[in-house]
Order: sequence, then structure tokens, then C-alpha cells
Amino acid sequence: MKPASPEVANSSGKAGELSGDASELAAAASDGRFLTFAESAADAIIVIDAASIIHFVNRAAENIFGYPVQELLGRNLTLLMPGHLRHVHRAGLERYTATGTPHIDWNGVELPGLHRDGREIALEISFGEFVENGTRYFTGIARDITERKRRKESQRFLAEASALLAASLDYETTLQSVARLSVPFVADWCIVYVVDEEAAIRPIAVMHADAERVALIWELERHENQNPDALTGVPKAIHTGQSELFEDIPEATHATTANDAERFRVARQLDLKSAMIVPLVARGRTLGAITFATAESGRCYDRSDLALAEDLAQRAALAVDNARLYREAQDANRLKDEFLATLSHELRTPLTSILGWTNLLRSVKFDEGTAGRALETIERNARSQKQLIDDLLDASRIITGKLRLELKPIDLKTVVELACHAARPAADAKGIELHLALDSAASLVAGDAERLQQVVWN
Repeated sequence: MKPASPEVANSSGKAGELSGDASELAAAASDGRFLTFAESAADAIIVIDAASIIHFVNRAAENIFGYPVQELLGRNLTLLMPGHLRHVHRAGLERYTATGTPHIDWNGVELPGLHRDGREIALEISFGEFVENGTRYFTGIARDITERKRRKESQRFLAEASALLAASLDYETTLQSVARLSVPFVADWCIVYVVDEEAAIRPIAVMHADAERVALIWELERHENQNPDALTGVPKAIHTGQSELFEDIPEATHATTANDAERFRVARQLDLKSAMIVPLVARGRTLGAITFATAESGRCYDRSDLALAEDLAQRAALAVDNARLYREAQDANRLKDEFLATLSHELRTPLTSILGWTNLLRSVKFDEGTAGRALETIERNARSQKQLIDDLLDASRIITGKLRLELKPIDLKTVVELACHAARPAADAKGIELHLALDSAASLVAGDAERLQQVVWN
């Protein structure tokens, strides 16, 4: 291998400070083909010696770890590792140099790296070794798989969310499940809002890992008093159906959004860092919104986080919509049962009167006047029952808005008397006495006598 200057070895264009074996390795790195390959690679390429001292890094390492190339040369490789892995690396390297037995797989192993800003990086690393002038060197090719791992975890999260959302047909339970699932994978805390029947915006679920912080959030919500007509925050997302991303929430924002000292105090205690507000939209209808926020984790949201949140919100909205449709179907069934019960009662009332007077006519000798009134009652109730049957045919007219009422001047006293007279045989059979107290001064009203008689029967 030809000798070369450290300037070529560190590939930074600046003079390095390597000497001895490092200079010899730098000479190896000066080979044009190797250097071209190394510097054009998207993966980080790092060469260390048996003491873990870095002798060569390419530009991709600078992009992945955040350190300038020159700053890494001559440093220990443990600089790029989380603290809990450093002693493992040192022990493993010592054992390998002594026994030749690796402590981990050298082919595409997943390990975390450490960025200059302190965050961990998901890496896929392959290792190799070579000997140059009697010195043992090790190479590592590291690929940043943060996004790949993130997508995989997101897919697993959404699959779990879908299963959870399908587990309940109660929309409140569904939304509480969304909030519980979102912490801590998506957010440090999560609030789910719904639009109620009065078009008011109210929180239905609050979730955080710390119960005390949950109480703080509820306290903030009590002071928030969401104005449904506001053009910011949750009301805006609900009105527009558009998500909002707040990548960084400075303290000044808390001061401008907190309209009183108490709300400002609570907002500062939460120490919000980043937030997303995503509407819950299903079949063109906005059902509410979800707020995701970070605090103590220090995480800042980006567009990929927003895409995940919107996917989750869409699934949640569909689940809520299905739950509401199910509830409406249940209510419709209940109303149908109530209608059938009422109809049965309406049909049975005149029939009871007819049967009662018929039995009396068969078993009791009435004078001509009483018998005539009995026949009139039977006829009147038969006509009423016919009318009720006709009313069933009005159902389609009700649905189409074409129901007609036979409005004419009527005496309410007569309506009440006729209704009670029809019900008297059934009352007598049960030992119930009916007494009427009617206002003699009541005047005529415009109404449908048959319909009003149904009201009195009920």
C-alpha cells in the first residue's frame, strides 16, 4: 500500500493529526478507487483499530452522526454509541481480539447509534477486519434505518389501533381507546374532542402517562372554554376539516394563548414542546378532533408524524361513525317497538269498547234508549278503529311530508266525553270510576277531532 498524507486519509481537505499506524492506514485510504467508493456511499464507513480509535470515516458518517469528519478522526468509536452499549463494545472487542470469537453477528445487525445532538439513531451495521503492516483494523458499514424502522413501527401501531377500534361499538369507549393507545407512541399527552348535538366542543378523553398531569390537562380544559366559532386551535380544525402542525411551541405561545393567569400557570406546568391538531372526519362530517402534544420527551413533530396522526384519526373517525350508526339503528329499533306497542294499544282501545258493549247487550236487557246509545258507541268505535287502520297508511305520507289533518272547529269537551265514553266499559270491568271535570266556558278550537281523541285515549 502506497504511503499517503493524513490530509488524504481524512478526506476533509484539511490537515489531520494522525501519526504512525494511522498514517499508514491513511495511505491505504488514498487509493483512488477505495476513496471514490467510500465517499460516494450513502452509508457510513468507519475504520477503527483494536483500541477502538477511529482512523477513517467518510462523509456519510458526518451526515448520519452529525460530527464533522475531522472531529471524529483520532476519537474513540464509543463516542458514537449510547452509554449503555459502550462497555459491551469494549468487552466484546477485547474478547474477539483475544479469542477470535465475535459476541454479535457481524452481518447486518441492528444497533442504536448516538447523534451529536444526543438522540439515538437506528442503525444496521455490518463489520469486517483486515491487517495492515501487522496492525489489526476493523471496518463498520452503518446504514441509518430510522425511517425504515419508524415506518415498520407505525404500521404495527396502526394495525393494533384498527383491532382496538373494532373492539367496541360505543363511540366514547372507542375514542378513549385512541387516546390510551396514542400515549406514548404518538404523544406525551392526547386529548380527544367531540362535537355534541348542540354543536358544542367538549373533551371526551384525556390521556397521559402521569395521572397528576392528566388532572392538570383537565384543569386546563375547564379553563379553556372552547369557543366553537374561534378561528384557531381545535375549533379551526373542526370547521375547516384541516390538520394543524406546530413543530415548535415557544413559551411565548403559552402567554398569548392563555387569557388568564390560571390557564397560563397550567400551560407552563405542561411545558409543551410540539403539537398536532387533527380533525375526525367521516363521510364528509366532522365529528371532533384529536390533539397530540409532546412535553417532557422533548420530541418535535414533523410531517411524517402528522401523516401518522391523520391516518389514525381517519380510522378512529370511521370507527366512531360506525358506532354512531349502530346506536342510531338501535334507537330506530327501540322506536319501532314503541310504535308497535302504541299501535297495539290504539287498536285495542276501540275494540275493547266494542266487545264490552256487545257482551252487555247479550247479557243485559236494556231499554230502547240505552240499547241505542250502546249501538252508537259500538258504531263510533268501529269507525275509530277503521280510522286508525287508515292512519297506518298515513305512515308513508308522514315520511314524505304529505300527511293531512282534517282541521275544523271542534268542541274539546265533546272530544273528551267521547273518548272517555269509549273507555268506560273497560274501566267498569276493572272497577275504575271515571269522573269528568270539564270547563263549560271552553271555546271552539281548530283541530282534527279523531287525532285529538287519540290523544285523550293515550
